[in-house]
Amino acid sequence: MFDLTKYTLGRVFLDKNVAIYFELMYNKLDMFIKTLFRKGKFMKKFLAIILLLSMICGMLAACTQDNTQSSTTTQGTTTTDGTTTTTTTTTAQQPTCNVHVDEDSDYLCDNFGLELEKPENPPVDNTCTEHKDADTDYVCDDCGAAIEKPDDPFQKPDQNEKPEITGAIEVTLTGYSFETIYCEWTPIEGADSYNVYCDGVKVDTELIRNYGTYYRCDVLGLSAGEYTVDILPVQSGAEITSAKTSFRQETINHIREGFAFVNGTSSGAYNDDGTIKSDARILYVTNTNKDTITMNVQISKSGPEPIVGLQNILTALKKGYETKPVCIRFIGNITDPATLDKGDLLIDCGEGKFKGGITLEGVGNDATFNGFGLRIKGSTNIEIRNIGFMNCDSNEGDSISLQQDNDHIWVHNCDLFYGHAGSDSDQAKGDGALDTKKSAYVTHSFNHFYDTGKSNLQGMTSETTENYITYHHNWYDHSDSRHPRVRTCTVHVYNNFYDGIAKYAIGATMGSSIFVENNYFLNTKYSMLISMQGSDIASDGTGTFSGEDGGIIKAFGNIFEGKGNKVVTYQQNSTQFDCYLASTRDERVPSSVVAYKGGSTYNNFDTDSSVMYEYSVQTAEQAMATVKEFAGRVQGGDFKWTFTDADNSSYDVNSALKSTLVNYKGTLVSANVDNSSSEGGNNGSDNGGSDNGGNDTPVVAPTPEGAIAHSFEESGKASDFFTINGNTSTSKGTVTYNGMALTTCLKMESSTSITFTLTEERTLTLVFGTASKTVKINDTKYTTDGNGIVTVELEAGSYTITKGDSINLYYMILE
Repeated sequence: MFDLTKYTLGRVFLDKNVAIYFELMYNKLDMFIKTLFRKGKFMKKFLAIILLLSMICGMLAACTQDNTQSSTTTQGTTTTDGTTTTTTTTTAQQPTCNVHVDEDSDYLCDNFGLELEKPENPPVDNTCTEHKDADTDYVCDDCGAAIEKPDDPFQKPDQNEKPEITGAIEVTLTGYSFETIYCEWTPIEGADSYNVYCDGVKVDTELIRNYGTYYRCDVLGLSAGEYTVDILPVQSGAEITSAKTSFRQETINHIREGFAFVNGTSSGAYNDDGTIKSDARILYVTNTNKDTITMNVQISKSGPEPIVGLQNILTALKKGYETKPVCIRFIGNITDPATLDKGDLLIDCGEGKFKGGITLEGVGNDATFNGFGLRIKGSTNIEIRNIGFMNCDSNEGDSISLQQDNDHIWVHNCDLFYGHAGSDSDQAKGDGALDTKKSAYVTHSFNHFYDTGKSNLQGMTSETTENYITYHHNWYDHSDSRHPRVRTCTVHVYNNFYDGIAKYAIGATMGSSIFVENNYFLNTKYSMLISMQGSDIASDGTGTFSGEDGGIIKAFGNIFEGKGNKVVTYQQNSTQFDCYLASTRDERVPSSVVAYKGGSTYNNFDTDSSVMYEYSVQTAEQAMATVKEFAGRVQGGDFKWTFTDADNSSYDVNSALKSTLVNYKGTLVSANVDNSSSEGGNNGSDNGGSDNGGNDTPVVAPTPEGAIAHSFEESGKASDFFTINGNTSTSKGTVTYNGMALTTCLKMESSTSITFTLTEERTLTLVFGTASKTVKINDTKYTTDGNGIVTVELEAGSYTITKGDSINLYYMILE
């Protein structure tokens, strides 16, 4: 028997009663058709045709019936005249299915097959208080209710809505160093960036940096005094004043003493009160923009020209047409710029042609020259401060080298570590750390030397006694020798801390005169040596450090503690002595005190008012405490190392320290810096610095021809090339790349994936902004470099990028 209810047409148009009727009629129709086509009389066939047509009409009538059932009721009513009226009432009955069921979601009733009305938007189940949709199928993961789909298929509901900023910024650290106030704070949800004010004056935005879990600002160029610092979050270009946090902090001035400040200044681009000069030109340099940094420099009478690249800018100043001071501020870990001079960053002012003054300074506690050295020659009024030097592999081999024809140079508050091994046996820790040759009126102060092999060579064989040099408040931390080793020159060494010196501290040769005053010597094998006499030849008569003629050392107010420290005074042995021990600071050394080899005498510069400067000397104990607090970079730098007693007498390379230095990357995530100059700056606490590259107005760099780039800042997750799944965020800080300040990122989570297919070989660059973290490409892990970037060569094929570590992706490009 034919069952019509099994077919879709029947299910759509007929209820079960009608279907039964169709079934019955079909079987009768089948019989009549057979009768119709049998051989017989014409009349029988005619009657069969009439019956067939009537059945078809009945079937059509059944198809047009409403899907209801009816009942007929006959009721009799007796009127007043005795007659009876009969009323027949037909009542429509409801379907036998009171509630339509639609389990297969085809909007057809499962019982009757009738079409159901499709709602415009599926209803939302309000039993779930907060719908979640991690797989973006617009169905709640918890309750299964349908979620309204937004207009943009690539954007989740409320994707770009930023949370309201409530509460004040949490400041986690405040402090000061010389002419600097610093602070750190926890990122606040919803903030695009931050503004910092010092006594109501806006700080250069380049001084505000992102370290992932915290932000930091160092306010530079402050004279001694107390200041109010305000920190405000910025959202959608507006400062949120209700979240402002303020604090008061005092700072002190640098100690501008020593020969670098006699008959001139070595403050570079700064005034001697610590404020930056009003016409100084300020540049902010990061590892990203070191080769694209640009400044207009006048290199001829015809006018200024744009000079690109750090070394090229310094070289252009040599022409001598520029007169304004230049302050170059370094941010984070800087590796070799593309252009150097024999592996060094070179300051060469053309034998003093440029007299405007130059300051090279680090910002904060982590500014580092990593892999190259700094060389200065033919220059005047140069200041180098607050920079770490490590892994130098230049031709000269010195981390910092002052060569010929320099005057009024000040190197202070720097951290000096191992360089790469040189060719000589005594260069296993690199060559010189801070060497000075044929230069006059120089001060080296508050520097921290970490186990350096040859710390301070002072002078060549052709030096003169008029080359006046000062060393004060330096920390020689388990370094080996030359603190300094002096040829011919006139040198004042005061208030330094010698801590675990394996070979010798101070050495005098070739007629030099050295005044060694109020220094603290702790566990120093030989505190003072004069070449070819006294302790220098006591062991075997050949000399500990030199076979050159000797000089004379005058000593006063020094403290010797711990092992070693044997000193033979002139008063103990008038021919084989290490120093002349003065009874007062102003005592003159008699002319009868002469070097055993060479016969040189002391020139008594320290008591000659026409030569000597004014200075404030601390006791040796006070100096040691001051050095421990302030030597090296701000807060002692981001790289710290603690030596053991075994290091006091060892001058071998510390393999653990060496390995750590070689692998140093720094923790800076991003800074608000692009590749342009910040000309016309007044100081670090006003509007003089460049505000470009900040978070308020993101810069979009042009995509190279033929490249496929994707910026989450510009496009979110929408892409015609990449298929991107995951969650984006605007509260993970700012990453600067290729002139772009990027604040929107894709969070690398377990559910995150990026797929694409290449038809040819390309180079993929992923910009994360976090160093030493991993990401997977086709399940192979790749580690970000010191700038938070991964670069991979890819062949034609299909690729998927997924989570390695929990990091944030800001930008990607295929070239």
